[in-house]
Amino acid sequence: MAWADAVANGLEAVAAFERAFADYVGAKYAIALCNGTATLHTALVALGVKPGDRVMLVSENRPEWLIADLAIMSIGA
Repeated sequence: MAWADAVANGLEAVAAFERAFADYVGAKYAIALCNGTATLHTALVALGVKPGDRVMLVSENRPEWLIADLAIMSIGA
């Protein structure tokens, strides 16, 4: 199988997963993302967080804090 065919098949599988997940949760759309930082970044943008905004991050010293902090910084907030 050529590389382009593998990518096309992968994209079709992701699109099918997104449709199935949207149906499962009763949403009109769903989007699959590659990791937690990208997911939090997308959620913050969807909530209207913009560069320069202040975002309060309350957490214990845990690895998840870094993921949230990176997502916030990637927006510039």
